[in-house]
Amino acid sequence: MVFFSVIIPTYNRASLLKRCLQSVVSCPFPDFEILVSDNASPDHTQEVLQSFNDPRLRFWRNETNLGAVKNQLKLLQEAQGEWIFFLTDDDFLMPGAIERLYAVLADHPEIGIVTSSVQNLDEQGSNAGVTQYQSGTHVYAPGLAALSALVLTAHLLSRVTIRRAWMNIDGFEKHMGSLYSQMFLVGAILKEHPGLYLDESLINHTVGNETFWEYHPDFMVGANIAMIGDLLPGAEWRTERRTLCDQIIAEVIVHHMPLTLSVSISNWITHQQHLWRVREVRHSKIYWLGLLKFVIKAALRRIRSKFVRQ
Repeated sequence: MVFFSVIIPTYNRASLLKRCLQSVVSCPFPDFEILVSDNASPDHTQEVLQSFNDPRLRFWRNETNLGAVKNQLKLLQEAQGEWIFFLTDDDFLMPGAIERLYAVLADHPEIGIVTSSVQNLDEQGSNAGVTQYQSGTHVYAPGLAALSALVLTAHLLSRVTIRRAWMNIDGFEKHMGSLYSQMFLVGAILKEHPGLYLDESLINHTVGNETFWEYHPDFMVGANIAMIGDLLPGAEWRTERRTLCDQIIAEVIVHHMPLTLSVSISNWITHQQHLWRVREVRHSKIYWLGLLKFVIKAALRRIRSKFVRQ
């Protein structure tokens, strides 16, 4: 068994995939495999893959496009490493990332997952800032501490690292419709095992580039809340379940509302209508208070803008 499986789902991003793979094969760490699943790309992805002569690399092309998450599932089923490291085709490793991760895991044999901060780059490769999900490197005890600190950080797939023997692949498959079923893998481990947040960037993450999947009009809020309900069922997990649902709803206020309003008012209204279909949103004080504050601020901005134009 190899120590790491670096799994890379790819579709129609041949040039970015080349950059991604170059960052991985250049790593001198010997004990890992690289798996790439080409989701029936129409471009020259196969030529890029065939140009790499590395015994650690194994790749294939799906006969038809399975969808992004089913493609991830296929990689999880094929992986043989003790640890699985997710890396998407438009991202690439920081120098020394694998060696650094190995050292962290050697120092903390009790943990089941690792996430980290992220260095963001725009399409031209310019620095777009660092996303820091926590302040400082920290090991979180299983249960509420780990779940509330780490589950939602896993919505960004690249750099999530999980112990393969502890992953709940059935839960991942059940919640593929959420587009973020890796959060189920992370949460299932953190119910019983510690997790670690590394306040260092292991990857360069590309932002603002073309994507090849569609979001539900509620930005998967309903599906993600349903996933949390399945992950943390019953009275035993009530506090943890409420905490994660509140985090998902808070994300609506901070990110989804401004994004939909930037398209149009009608788009924003449609977004709210879809959110209202989710029981936990309708009953959430966080949502209604956030909605009120958002509407007031948006109205004040429009008023100020009108006076400035005059």
